[in-house]
Amino acid sequence: MEQTIVLVTPAELRSLIRDAVRAEIPLIKPFADTREVMDEKQAASYIGQKPATLRQWRTLGKGPAYHKKGRRIFYKKYDLDTWMAQGRTFTSETPDAPY
Repeated sequence: MEQTIVLVTPAELRSLIRDAVRAEIPLIKPFADTREVMDEKQAASYIGQKPATLRQWRTLGKGPAYHKKGRRIFYKKYDLDTWMAQGRTFTSETPDAPY
């Protein structure tokens, strides 16, 4: 049986672990958050954007996940929070940084 040994620095290991955890976070949906729904205007305000920006992102296939019922567009708070967290950058001064 042949074994392969991979050497990584502590910083590389932290990065690998952080990326793996971030990939799994969207799969964990707290029950309460999955029921909170916002319309386009509320969602835009919640993430600090304009409704027109959300419309443009939808056209481009970007931005947070959304739901469409007829002509109406809805966003789940959980989806907005998850989308925002995916763009989070940690620094050495971030209190809850994983390193």
